[in-house]
Amino acid sequence: MEKSRKQLTNKYGNSEMLEIGKVPPQAIEIEEAILGAIIVEAKLFDDIIGIIRPESFYKESHQIIFSSIVELSEELKPIDMLTVISKLRGLGKLDEVGGSVYIAGLTQNIGSGAHVIEHARIVAEKFIRREIIRLSWEVCNYMYDESNDLFSEIVQYQKQLNETIDFTKHDEIHISDAIDNMQEYSIKLNNNEIEKGLPTGFTYFDEFSGGLQRGDLMIVAGETSNGKTTLALNILKNSAEKGVKAAIVSYEMTAFQIAARMVAQERRASSKDIIRGNIDETNLRRITGDCYRLRDSEIYITKPKGTGFDKLVIDIKRMVNLYGLDLIVIDYLQLISNNKRNGSTADSIAEIANYLKALSVELNISTILLSQLKRESNPRPTLNRLKGSGDIENAADIVMFVYWPNKYGNVSEDVNGVNCEIEENEAIISVAKGRNIGTCEFILRFEKDVPSFYNHYSNNVPFDPVNYSEPSEITPFDFH
Repeated sequence: MEKSRKQLTNKYGNSEMLEIGKVPPQAIEIEEAILGAIIVEAKLFDDIIGIIRPESFYKESHQIIFSSIVELSEELKPIDMLTVISKLRGLGKLDEVGGSVYIAGLTQNIGSGAHVIEHARIVAEKFIRREIIRLSWEVCNYMYDESNDLFSEIVQYQKQLNETIDFTKHDEIHISDAIDNMQEYSIKLNNNEIEKGLPTGFTYFDEFSGGLQRGDLMIVAGETSNGKTTLALNILKNSAEKGVKAAIVSYEMTAFQIAARMVAQERRASSKDIIRGNIDETNLRRITGDCYRLRDSEIYITKPKGTGFDKLVIDIKRMVNLYGLDLIVIDYLQLISNNKRNGSTADSIAEIANYLKALSVELNISTILLSQLKRESNPRPTLNRLKGSGDIENAADIVMFVYWPNKYGNVSEDVNGVNCEIEENEAIISVAKGRNIGTCEFILRFEKDVPSFYNHYSNNVPFDPVNYSEPSEITPFDFH
């Protein structure tokens, strides 16, 4: 037999799904004490406004009174019994809350104002408990209808729950404490006691930037078949072999294809031959058996079921919690669907990019998001060519472009302000945006048969004082 429920809803949107006979968490007398203390001693309002808000109060009349006090504060008007009564009268709410007599009664027997912060925390806790009850009932009712989208509701529940809890958290820090913390952190960085950044394996970029930083969103973009996925896989593999825990979310490639490309990069073999089965068993076992660094690294591969953004968020959070990930690669932005958005494609893509940036900060990871570029007559990548641009650039901490001059018949290009001859197997990697590092350009060598990018020192490009290292000497396999 279905249990009877009672839904209480007020105009502030604070609804509660309750079982008949159960009293929701509340503290009516403490709510009265808070309101009375503020009316008597207005400066107490500043002490608690970051702890509670109108909907934190259980009693609707208390919500209305506190809301009127908030409005008085925003209007820079004094807060006292007369102004509160006048405000409520002007709003047509005075009788609704019990009239002037009730307001006056709040100021009686209020006790010491020293307890108001503690009281506010109690009211805030009661509110959080009620909100969790409400959200839980809403999720339960939603789950009974199997036509609803499961993952969308889970993400919404997590978001609302976090918003409810986070309201009472405070991250303010005095500048003196911030300087002390900065000093201690910088000393540890200098002494190599903590990581300076996640290594990409590309010497120039790592020296220039200090590596990928936690909380950062990096966009790797390029035209179709220009190597953006290859570059991202290189970074993923290189960093993982240095101890970084990493994962790739691929909407285009299977785990088989990704593994083949990483093995090929490690052993300087042909991924095409591996994928097409053109290598005999003996040689293939030699290749895969020698991938000790790759096998020992912590790399996880996932191909989401569907392209929904909500499912992607859940997968990322699950993998970070399960494997303690440091780095996530997502291939690629334009293949992710955002079903919640009714606006333009650009707005939808921008919303995804902004959320992934916030998620990187929340989870303390570095995220690499691949993106296509719009085609233009001038093939050299620019920020305004990010496909569905919107706020993608604004969301990103780093925007990195892959550019092949020779592919477009250009044998010379300006690199870091110097005109250079560009060989056929050389690609220009352009950091077009670096929120905390600045911009730069460098050249990598590309081995098409693998395919893979490698560190490359070019005499044409003055990159002093960075010392480049060529790839480790691994003799390519000859299968023919």
